[in-house]
Amino acid sequence: MSNFKPKKHMEEDDGPSRKVAPGGGGAGISFAPMMAPMSSPFENMSSMNTRPGKAAAMTAPVQTSSAAPSSSNTSQFQWQLDSVPTLPEFHPLERTAVFCETATAAQIASRVSTVLRQLSVEASYNDEKARVRCTSASGVEFRVRLYRGRGPEYRHGVIVEVQRRFGYSIDFHDITQAILDAAQGLPTAAAVKRVALSNSSNVIPMVSDAEDEDYSPPPPPSSDGSCSSLKMIAKMFANRGYDTYYLGLQTLASLTDPARMGAATAQSVSKELLNPDNEVGETLVDLIVKKQGQDDEDNVFNLRVMALSIMANALEAVKDEQPALSPVLYELLRPVWIEELKGADSPNLLAAQHAARCVEYTWKQDHDAGELQDALEVAQEVGQARHAGLERQARKTLDNLMI
Repeated sequence: MSNFKPKKHMEEDDGPSRKVAPGGGGAGISFAPMMAPMSSPFENMSSMNTRPGKAAAMTAPVQTSSAAPSSSNTSQFQWQLDSVPTLPEFHPLERTAVFCETATAAQIASRVSTVLRQLSVEASYNDEKARVRCTSASGVEFRVRLYRGRGPEYRHGVIVEVQRRFGYSIDFHDITQAILDAAQGLPTAAAVKRVALSNSSNVIPMVSDAEDEDYSPPPPPSSDGSCSSLKMIAKMFANRGYDTYYLGLQTLASLTDPARMGAATAQSVSKELLNPDNEVGETLVDLIVKKQGQDDEDNVFNLRVMALSIMANALEAVKDEQPALSPVLYELLRPVWIEELKGADSPNLLAAQHAARCVEYTWKQDHDAGELQDALEVAQEVGQARHAGLERQARKTLDNLMI
């Protein structure tokens, strides 16, 4: 794993970014139909199939709002825009875009910031380019961009565009809906609630006995079955390509999730995975523990977060067994979890959230609960300003720790 450098098959010149996250007030969809009235400025763009790598953008000054939050702690996480670029002449807008003609760019930026926090989306803001690089809790990477409209009919308003760049999840439609509605000042509570439920419980609908009286539950999976599944994933990990690793981790995430595979299967796979001698488990721990260079961080970020999520799934599946982890593995992983929690003000908020989940199921075997509590309190404070999912998980783990 030391030489593992997976690469995604996409490139982008993102320029200097300011890593911050949401605050403000907001509200959530309109897709292609909303863009239909904007026929004249966009007619020539809709027929293009490719996006220019570096389209020249003309910057126009935009009125800023004076209604910024008074709290310095909150304003630290605001998307602060003084201007937005004019929509490039040959820029084919996505269908997931809306035209906002009654709000300033600063007001729209504040609304988007707020809803991204509510959706537990990691965000890296680039004020100069009026762009946000986002990663959802389910691992989908996307961008939110603001443009000044072109032509006399649209130059008075702001275009908000959402672009999916990598990954897929069922809840991405609701995420997009919430962002576009928030930009327009529309209510977002319903979409935010659906995303929160999706993130917390990917439960597969169960068939009741009344619907199928002849159904009999399958026997518990044997250890041979879990070994077979992990051997398949080990073969996927043998290919060092990013896509293969990503697919292998997605499969492993499902196998260790009781809500998706059932408690018996998840427990069987998790026990084998947490065995210190398991090959797949070793790879998982390597992804979590070994730090990459700054250039590699963007490439392996999703994989490391997924590895932490899988570790949390496995610990949840075997939570009734104490200790949940062998002393060797626990002492190896504990400093990483604490570092993620204490460094939650970095861009790595999803990693901190999953670290808090891991601590929730292992704190009973810890030798210094006070250090864990301090780290969790830091993470909870950051979550209050930037990431609703991190705040909820840190608070839940703290409540268990202080019982």
